Amino acid sequence: METAPVIDDYRLWLVKELTERTRRNPAYSLRAFAKSLGVSAPSLSQILSGKRPLSRKAALKIIDRCSLSPDQGRAFLMSALGEDWQSALHRIEETAETQNHFQQVQLETFRVIADWYHYAILSLGDIPTNQARPAWIAKKLNISLRTATHAFERLLKLGLIQKRGKGFYQSAQPLAATTKTELSSALRHCHLETLRLAEKALDEGDAPLELFSSVTMAIDESKLPQARELITKFRRNLCRLLESGKRERVYTLAVGLFPVSAPTRGHS
Repeated sequence: METAPVIDDYRLWLVKELTERTRRNPAYSLRAFAKSLGVSAPSLSQILSGKRPLSRKAALKIIDRCSLSPDQGRAFLMSALGEDWQSALHRIEETAETQNHFQQVQLETFRVIADWYHYAILSLGDIPTNQARPAWIAKKLNISLRTATHAFERLLKLGLIQKRGKGFYQSAQPLAATTKTELSSALRHCHLETLRLAEKALDEGDAPLELFSSVTMAIDESKLPQARELITKFRRNLCRLLESGKRERVYTLAVGLFPVSAPTRGHS
């Protein structure tokens, strides 16, 4: 699974994104798309038709709501704002420069978790027969050599992996999960990538159907904190079980609890 292409034309990208969402859900509308982007439907219609420019504020909101990667975000800003994107990025960078070294490393780490293959490379480090070669990693994960090389070097730089013996590597420290709101874009991107991987595995028949399950239910939303605790406990227990044996292949566990209906509270 490759990384998403860089955005050359923000309007064309938005149209393609709307088309793809409509393909997956024929009932999906321009109004629903506008709501997901945080803009009004009339404004989005004018933006897509070229009758209205995209403001810096709206562009940054769309970048966050669509969980664009750093490279995609810069390209989106450049396409939408032209030369003004430099000042927008400068403002962001000025804020980052005020942070200490630890926070800068954390920012880079959170950027890492936005792409699924970083976690996969970390987990491959737990397989005794791995190879500290981007070409081997690229073949195992079905990604490009360039993507594997950049990801491997980034993880080395962050100290998340380290080379061992002759031609092997291992995970140096765990990459902790987080739910901080300021990291919502990176987390959203990570979850979307995981869901796409699951879809790919189902399409290609690379995972037993019995390992996939789902249930739809009417719930008491006040119990969601308890549900979060149970899900966390289940994940950790399953990891302990599966990692206690011979490690020979990397798997991903995806658990999601999300609404499929509109709120009914306060209505008859």
